[in-house]
Amino acid sequence: MKKLLLFLPLIFFVGCEEEDNNDDNSNTCIEGTWSIQSFDSSLYDDYIQCFCDYVSGACDVFNEDCFDFVFESDNYFHSLVNGEFANGGTYQADCPIGPGSTIVVEMNDGEFAEGAWQMEVQSFSNTTMIVDLNLEVSDEDGDYYYYDYGGILIFSKVD
Repeated sequence: MKKLLLFLPLIFFVGCEEEDNNDDNSNTCIEGTWSIQSFDSSLYDDYIQCFCDYVSGACDVFNEDCFDFVFESDNYFHSLVNGEFANGGTYQADCPIGPGSTIVVEMNDGEFAEGAWQMEVQSFSNTTMIVDLNLEVSDEDGDYYYYDYGGILIFSKVD
């Protein structure tokens, strides 16, 4: 019986040891700069568009412009086109980020139409985020309507 009591603390410490897993995204949200690599709208327009310096044999259309989304820790968002401010607003994200998480970007300051980008995360890592995009855009009166357009966006982490 005394021998059993000696091993009980050892079992407890081994059972409570934390795992060291570098692929764990349990505390990760989307803060940082994410560059759009490609947009697959094949469900709607039957093409895959690539951006900036992204090269893929799957691209039907190539756009040399670079589109970056900057997500700040205070839920402020802004987009850059070729390094220049294009639009700003706020965002909400289900954290930790993973498949099924939702990201909603409310654009209300800039050159693009005001509205919301609703994105459902399909895949997420420290370097790549794949989302299913649906757009909701407002008209001149500020009334929102659902713009039935979307597709799969692939982002790469810039910083």
